[in-house]
Amino acid sequence: MLKLPQNVTTLLFGVLIVNVIGLWTVYLISQPVKKIILPSIIAQDKSESTLPTSPELVATESDKIAELKAQLDEISGAVATLGAEPQTVTRTITQTVSSSSAKEYVIYLGNGNTTSREWVEVEGTKTTINTANYPTIKNAEFQASLNIIGGEARARLKNKTTDAIFHDSEVMHNSSTTTWVSRANLFLHSGNNEYVVELRSTSGEIAQLEGARLRITVE
Repeated sequence: MLKLPQNVTTLLFGVLIVNVIGLWTVYLISQPVKKIILPSIIAQDKSESTLPTSPELVATESDKIAELKAQLDEISGAVATLGAEPQTVTRTITQTVSSSSAKEYVIYLGNGNTTSREWVEVEGTKTTINTANYPTIKNAEFQASLNIIGGEARARLKNKTTDAIFHDSEVMHNSSTTTWVSRANLFLHSGNNEYVVELRSTSGEIAQLEGARLRITVE
């Protein structure tokens, strides 16, 4: 076996090392670059992706809530005031003139309902009539729009000032179809009196007064 000199062996060994280093360098360069994300960077990205609560936004929402609460308090106060104040019912009086120069006044009384078999006053149908405002009354007619399912719905006019009942004014209806029924030739009491409509159900079913009115004809 041929034995190389010591200096030649050292030279060859050095060349081999250089070649190995060169090959390793080429290998590393040829590999794709991988991005390594450190835990500290991940934590930072997560913290940045979470939007902090803006003090201005919180203040704006608080202002809106306070404003809505103030409006609610104002509405509640208005409702309480309306509930405490007595209600004033305004009656509409319509005047018509016929060719015979007779004048007719229509006074709308209101509506309501009851299941009572006894006569009850219908709230909201009270009105004051002063006969001095209607000189030479020719006719007074009470009209009521009634309906009921089973039984009879009855209505009549009452002088609440004197508690006098206008028995001749009583009207009746016994159908679920709303119908106007009337009684004429009534004589209103002289002077200033408050009138109200009374209503009852003969069966205990709901007697509905859809509307009531008084027609006064004067000459």
